[in-house]
Amino acid sequence: MDKKKLHYIAVPANVISGKKGWRDLLEIDSDYVQSVGIYSFNELDTWDYKDLLDLFKQCFNSADKFLRSIRHTEYVAAIRDYDWKIVGAAFLCGANCMSIEHVMIDEKFRRKGLATYLVRNIIDFTFRNLPEVPHLTLVSKPELHSLYEGCGFQCVAESGWIDE
Repeated sequence: MDKKKLHYIAVPANVISGKKGWRDLLEIDSDYVQSVGIYSFNELDTWDYKDLLDLFKQCFNSADKFLRSIRHTEYVAAIRDYDWKIVGAAFLCGANCMSIEHVMIDEKFRRKGLATYLVRNIIDFTFRNLPEVPHLTLVSKPELHSLYEGCGFQCVAESGWIDE
């Protein structure tokens, strides 16, 4: 079976100013989560790292991949439940060319719009707080393309899938 991965890009013009009511898209009416925050990776505490590792292992079945990924992570977007546990997260990696990596939602919290909420908040944070970043990139499995396109990303390339 020939799997493909899609390369996406988002730029401020079509993500922030081009969408009507963009700020409204950052709100979530949820009984499931308390907050979303975007943290410098160095701001996280031991419990946050444990939550992230547990979530990463649940979503990707790999602690080693987690350890490799955090080396390049500048920021972590985290959704917290009412017990302050991280139940959704994504890594924002890079410097002047930032990419979103490893969007993860706890199995118990999926299909509630939290991934969309998380990605939209990352986009908003990046283009409002990091003016030196001209665009955001990500690489996605085809079955997730509607999530990312719904958040303002556009597919710019397609290539063969490489299993890690």
